[in-house]
Amino acid sequence: MSHEIRTPLNSIVGFSNLLASEKDLDEADKLRFTYRIIKIAEVSRLQSGQMKFEKESCSVKELVDDLYLAHQLLVPDHLRFSKEAEGDLFIYTDKKRLSQVITNFLTNACKFTNSGYIKLGFKHLRGTDEVAIFVKDSGIGLSEEQQEKVFSRFFKQDEFSQGAGLGLSICQGIVQNLGGRIELSSKLGKGSRFSVVLPVYKGGCV
Repeated sequence: MSHEIRTPLNSIVGFSNLLASEKDLDEADKLRFTYRIIKIAEVSRLQSGQMKFEKESCSVKELVDDLYLAHQLLVPDHLRFSKEAEGDLFIYTDKKRLSQVITNFLTNACKFTNSGYIKLGFKHLRGTDEVAIFVKDSGIGLSEEQQEKVFSRFFKQDEFSQGAGLGLSICQGIVQNLGGRIELSSKLGKGSRFSVVLPVYKGGCV
């Protein structure tokens, strides 16, 4: 996989040719190759500074409400999916890219939470001009060692799970380009909380 990142164009062409020429690929293989192409392309654009960001004033409450509605049918029925979104704040951001990051958090929460809950929400960080948009779960959590590595490329909490181990690394690059940071709070066996912290946009308040 590290070779694929060093030579992204060749890798993308290679996987695309496989998708086009191999008639015996089942749907799972096709999805896996397509997913890898997308991730390699995203890493390449981040590395080269070519990933485009279109920022605008954005209501945090509206963003969280939209994401909550979009994921209500995607979160497994045996998990309680709740929302914490009181009041409203504005940020100046690329809504599409930020939604991509939060969706990644929600996907991971579903993957590593066998029972309990997943909560999506936001809160104004007291004493600051920052807002934290978070996904909290009661899942398997992360050890201190895993927390140090979780944003590294190719890190996978479960080596047997699907994916290339690039999702959180890409999320971190996106959030840095948005002028924010990702904060992680987790305890092994007791769940995790991933937050995107961004500055409040005063010019958008009404």
